[in-house]
Amino acid sequence: MNALRLLTLILATATIGACATPSTSNLEMDDDKFGGYIIGVRPDDVGLNIFPGTAEDGEFKSSFWGLESFSGNVADGYVVGREKDSARLAIIRMWQGPLFGNTSGVFAPCEGREAMTFEIEGGRVIYLGDVTFKFALPITVTSSVDHDLEAAEEFIRANYPEYSGEVVQRSFEMLRNEESCTVYY
Repeated sequence: MNALRLLTLILATATIGACATPSTSNLEMDDDKFGGYIIGVRPDDVGLNIFPGTAEDGEFKSSFWGLESFSGNVADGYVVGREKDSARLAIIRMWQGPLFGNTSGVFAPCEGREAMTFEIEGGRVIYLGDVTFKFALPITVTSSVDHDLEAAEEFIRANYPEYSGEVVQRSFEMLRNEESCTVYY
């Protein structure tokens, strides 16, 4: 293993370990400067990295120097996060089982593949659907999106009582990610 790959592996391990956040601790929104999101994820042993970035000309560009919005395996069937108003986010890596030692591999929508992106709306929580991921070797993944807004609202009310605002249905926007896959592995 060359030195660059070893350094990348060490940094990725440290970053993922330090940033693993199964869900946000609160959804307090005193004003419209922040908004939240909720995504149902199936099966329950799927892990995701959600990063901020920008959307330009139908392409998502990751902001790797920013903090991950979410990194880790799903807890209780949902991923919940809080970000600044108008932040553009994308699911940029997904895996099944533990991140290290899994048998499904790690999938990243890169080199022209489409990423599932969404934009935060200040002062409210957006529900993007229940995503079912199916993994296969060689490293491929397919997904389907169903909607159960009522279940998502019940999850927010039960786990985030400080949030009294509305939960609104939104959809993912599929955008190309032209970055090299070596950035993600």
